[in-house]
Amino acid sequence: MTPLAVRRVVVALAVVASAGVFVITTPIHLKAFISTDAWDPVKGRVLNQAVADFNNERPVQIGARPVLIDPVAIPSGDAELELKEHPDAAEIWIPASAMWGELLNQASQELSLAPADTPRLMYSTQVFAMWKHDVDRLRLASGMSWDQVERFVAHPTSWGDSVHPFRMVHTNPFLSTSGLTAAISECFAGSDEARTAQKIDDGCVGSIQTIEEAIVHYGDTVTELMQQLACHGESFASLMYVQEQSIEQFQRGAYEPTDRNCDPPDPRSLIAVPTSDGMRQADYPCYALNSESSDPHAVAAANRVCDWFSGWTTGHPDVLGSFFFGSADRGAEEPPSGTFLNDVQAQWEQHRKLADVMLAVDLATSDDTLEQVRSDTYTCLGGTFLDDDRVGLVTSQLGDTTVPLGDKDSVQDAIKGLEPRGNDRLWDLIAKAVREVRRGDRARDERIRAVVVFTDGTDNDISDASPSDVIELLGRGLPVQVWAVTYGANAASDPNLAAITTTSQGRMLAGNDTDCNEIFDRF
Repeated sequence: MTPLAVRRVVVALAVVASAGVFVITTPIHLKAFISTDAWDPVKGRVLNQAVADFNNERPVQIGARPVLIDPVAIPSGDAELELKEHPDAAEIWIPASAMWGELLNQASQELSLAPADTPRLMYSTQVFAMWKHDVDRLRLASGMSWDQVERFVAHPTSWGDSVHPFRMVHTNPFLSTSGLTAAISECFAGSDEARTAQKIDDGCVGSIQTIEEAIVHYGDTVTELMQQLACHGESFASLMYVQEQSIEQFQRGAYEPTDRNCDPPDPRSLIAVPTSDGMRQADYPCYALNSESSDPHAVAAANRVCDWFSGWTTGHPDVLGSFFFGSADRGAEEPPSGTFLNDVQAQWEQHRKLADVMLAVDLATSDDTLEQVRSDTYTCLGGTFLDDDRVGLVTSQLGDTTVPLGDKDSVQDAIKGLEPRGNDRLWDLIAKAVREVRRGDRARDERIRAVVVFTDGTDNDISDASPSDVIELLGRGLPVQVWAVTYGANAASDPNLAAITTTSQGRMLAGNDTDCNEIFDRF
């Protein structure tokens, strides 16, 4: 801009200011972390319309500047972890439960980032998701306690179905509200203490240990586990602890599988069974986050935004539907303290079901891809696995570089020395890994067993084994989940690899886009 143009702008601003009409009206954007159960940019959720209405109506202003919401769909536990590290990462937070606010405040100690008196927007009941024929057979339609769940695990004959033994899934208590409420409820199976207790005792630890024995899979989100139920039905799990609205979505076909290798059940056959004990509610608080670096005006605006959202959910019972409840039922359960919740998470982490995991690394690859594989395995082994978990390693050079199931440190040492070489014998590699993970004196059903394959290619008919041979092998003996971490389009689109992972109730994940902790946390 020329000096003359600058002078003209200054004069114009001076004239406008002297006339008293110089007003900045550009919007102020507040970032809002919202639970994926409540808002999703792709899948319609209950607060999608609320966010759109707010941004269209612009009911909140700072001075003359309207406030707009920039929503981010994020699981409650992921948001809590992000806010622990970066308290100013968002101005508004709507997790699925006030328990996450308690955990955040506990982590921040003197600073209360998430005010306890914040409005609750809506409620969803936590229930057992079970197959209707099991509910009818056991006469559980009126409800079931966690004490009964513990009995199914401790005394398998009480389940009464030898063809489909009792199998249970729940999400990770560090990431998901359903997983956290499940851990708390397990802790106090058969009592009402889960809503009032503030400390862990020996009985709590024993209940967690017993019930977790029935776990076949931990998921990072309810969506992932629901997709597995929609693909495999009761062969995947007999029971899952979720919000009732998730079952309603399942029954409507929201998780209908697209994989041709699936054997999907009738979605209407999964029904909700009320629980008579444990934590029974998700309450969706709206927090105006108040960090030390927060602008007071932004905090005030965020509070007004939360009040608006509270009024919106009150006035739209038709949108909330059958499985969310609005302001007329605002009898929220008080969340346990952050200290207690930390203790429950720690006890679950120490007493969760143990795992045997065989890493299978395809060495017929480039230097760059193998370096990524080394990073994706080596850096996560130390922090993800417990001391009593067992980890092993096989490579596509089948005659060597095999580390039997055992201490993860041995695998870390072996991974550092891997180099690209050999032909791509992918099906032989997977078959060997499955056999290895079934070996050992403790290769019994009390452990989760998984093979994690790292590959960027296909087999090209070099292996002695065929994909059908691998699938047949998986169908014999102790169950093993096969997870494939793929690098590049060839492996990611291979139908035979997809058939193997789906048949074994595993998944295919993109190595370039997937954090290694996420890979291992999923099982």
